[in-house]
Amino acid sequence: MTELVFEGHRQLEEQRKLTKAAQNMFKQSFVHNKVSSAMMEEEKEYDAKSKRRNQRKTKKKKMRKSFADLESQCDPGSSYDPSPLHRGRRHIDISKRMTRDIVPSVMGGSDWFKFMEKAIAMQMDDYPLNMGQDMMAIHFDFCDSKTEEPLYCIVEKQDPKEHRGFARKMHDGLFTANDIKAYSMEIPISSQQKFQGELARMDEMKRFLMQSPRKAPLAIGDWRSVKVFARKNKKYNKERMVLYVQDQTMNDRIHQFRRNLASKMTDLRLVPMVMFNGNSKSHWIEWLWIVRIAEDTDIGIALNHRMEVTGIHLDKEYILEQHHLVCPRHIAECTCLDDWKSSISDIKIFHDLNEETNKMNDYKQKYYAMKLFLHEFIEAAPSDEYQSYLQQYARLLVGGGDAVVARSRSHYHPQRAPRPPPFRPLISVSSSNASITSNVPSASPASTVEMGIGKHTPSDQTGSISVSPMFGAIKSPSVHYQIPINQQNQ
Repeated sequence: MTELVFEGHRQLEEQRKLTKAAQNMFKQSFVHNKVSSAMMEEEKEYDAKSKRRNQRKTKKKKMRKSFADLESQCDPGSSYDPSPLHRGRRHIDISKRMTRDIVPSVMGGSDWFKFMEKAIAMQMDDYPLNMGQDMMAIHFDFCDSKTEEPLYCIVEKQDPKEHRGFARKMHDGLFTANDIKAYSMEIPISSQQKFQGELARMDEMKRFLMQSPRKAPLAIGDWRSVKVFARKNKKYNKERMVLYVQDQTMNDRIHQFRRNLASKMTDLRLVPMVMFNGNSKSHWIEWLWIVRIAEDTDIGIALNHRMEVTGIHLDKEYILEQHHLVCPRHIAECTCLDDWKSSISDIKIFHDLNEETNKMNDYKQKYYAMKLFLHEFIEAAPSDEYQSYLQQYARLLVGGGDAVVARSRSHYHPQRAPRPPPFRPLISVSSSNASITSNVPSASPASTVEMGIGKHTPSDQTGSISVSPMFGAIKSPSVHYQIPINQQNQ
């Protein structure tokens, strides 16, 4: 009996120990899981912060790169677009309330954003020192419709990190001169007021154009080198109406149009517009002379103050945008281009209208001549490993395309391939003259065969042939390959 009681106590003690051990293990696992979950949360939070930090860095890099790319892509000559660092787009935050409500309520019109973001560049060009100030006033030639008092806009610096990359912000509102003085800012002069001296020359330019072309000739030069300003976007890449004109016909049409002006048979239409140079960060006025070059087809010929032709403009919308920079009040109502008629999207001026066709035929002739030469080179019996590789490369070039040729280049090692010695019977490909040579006497009288590339004289397998392709426009050094001629393949 005593032994049974003792055995029962011992089993109860073991169960108590096992229960305690299980409780300890449960506590440890709970603490471990809690610590692990906390560590996982910290890791997730760290990863999220790193991701956001990398995204901000990537965004900054893209922004800097985009500005650098835009700056490098500036047209070195005249252009519709100013320098990307001076214009308002992507640089100054201009609210829609400002461009669609506040300014139209004073000046009329519907949307002033395109005008304001380019006119800012004009102010930056005129006042470059203002770019370093925290606040600056901009004069867009806005004024009160009742009192004719000038109204100004205020642009203030801000942190681009917190404002979608915009380094400046335009205040919503128009301010008087007293408000600008209260902010201790310089009162600027509008770029439109600086144009008044040039705009006064309109009558003088009209008198010049109405004279006879012999008495007052235009400084044109070569029409083929005159820059054409046409709309380029996805729509016009798929569908485009192009007018092809011969340069002599262009001169005749311009002279006839001026004679009609002199006899008052045609009205003279002259429209001022602003052009930019993004590299030099400058702008100027050009005069657009509207000429009817064909039936129901108008073009704008741009003239500078020296009466030199600087460009041909074709798109009415682009012309109006540049014209509004000179006369912003025309945004509300403008009749300068009401008579404009045009259905073309581009114009090509040639000395000969068949010039492009002749070039294409010439390229086709050169292509087939080179292809014939490659086929003859492939059919020749190879004399060494290097020539065998060249034949394989030519075979891929003729039948496999650029991708196969690029793949074949990757398997070729120039260091391992033997080079042909400099003194051997050679085929000479040059662009000077065609000649036929043979170092070994032929068994039969040689007969000459015309092949398009040059003249080919059959000879022995160890003979040498000189071939001259008809590539007069291509100036390249002679290329020499040894090609033993197979008599039966001729």
